[in-house]
Amino acid sequence: MFLSRQSILIFPLLAMLVVSKPFEETNEHHIEKRAIKAGPDTLIIVPPITNRNKWPRVVATGMIQIPIAIRTTDYSREELAVFHQGMADIQNKTCVRFVNRTSQPDYVFVRDAGQGKCGALIGKVGGIQYLSLTPACMRIRKKCIHEMVHILGFHHMHQRFDRDHFLDIKWGNIKEANKFAFARYDNKWEAYGTGYDPWSCMHYTRKGFSKNTFDTIVPKNKEWLDVIGTQLTLSKGDATRINRMYECPHPYT
Repeated sequence: MFLSRQSILIFPLLAMLVVSKPFEETNEHHIEKRAIKAGPDTLIIVPPITNRNKWPRVVATGMIQIPIAIRTTDYSREELAVFHQGMADIQNKTCVRFVNRTSQPDYVFVRDAGQGKCGALIGKVGGIQYLSLTPACMRIRKKCIHEMVHILGFHHMHQRFDRDHFLDIKWGNIKEANKFAFARYDNKWEAYGTGYDPWSCMHYTRKGFSKNTFDTIVPKNKEWLDVIGTQLTLSKGDATRINRMYECPHPYT
């Protein structure tokens, strides 16, 4: 059963799911944490996502199923409606389907962590998996989709293995605490035969985490300056990569 707008707005508050772990333990990808002191020469090895870290397929339909629950008291009806739009975008372009979590042991729990941060782990990790969205993030469809694509198993586009052919990272303009988010990954496997994608919803903006209002990411193709990080939803490339990772059936291939 696909999530409807009505169902997403009436998830009950689950008292048993009150967050007790620090945000950093539950939401920062462990590979990124190894890159805290990242710089121009940093290259982080990223092992391929295996079947263990992919969300399961429903044999009867061929669709990928992700159980989800939301602590609705953290958000307004309008904010939840935006999140619903983000899920619908993913469902319309891929074989991923979000369903109400009932008793599934592996599921996504959406809530505001209360620390002013938004984030998610990469791929399925097992058990309860937090997707942290502040109300401000929940009001922006692209940010909702960005974090959900992390949960599907994808990293940032601007950290892709070949990004230095397309971008200049301005390390001197990046906030020190956020340099880890600009480390380059050795993740050619994650391209799934697609080229560098400035339209990806997984791309930061040109001034992402700037400490001085100057650009932190400068595309070599200047026509991309006002493209990167500005897309509302999945790019064609984003949808292709998801469908190829999860071996989606026709008509999504």
